[in-house]
Amino acid sequence: ALEYAVVPRAFLPSPDEVEKSLMMQALQRTKGNVSKAAKLIGMQRSSFRYRIERYGLEEVVQEISQNDPFPILAHSRSDGARLRLAEGLAE
Repeated sequence: ALEYAVVPRAFLPSPDEVEKSLMMQALQRTKGNVSKAAKLIGMQRSSFRYRIERYGLEEVVQEISQNDPFPILAHSRSDGARLRLAEGLAE
């Protein structure tokens, strides 16, 4: 027989904390690209933007975007362009 541990609610993250963490992970994976991050987690861009403000993540978005070595291409439709630029700089 399986036994289940009961975890008090005080030790579980709130739904807002879970959502904020998920958004931060999506932003990191997409290098701060809000449209791509929203799509990654199945949220509309406008809802994602609203939650960025609600959770005070504006500075996080800026920081992630600034740490991108190719910020001009961060919102490019083609990741191939980023790769070609990176390869060109490595030569």
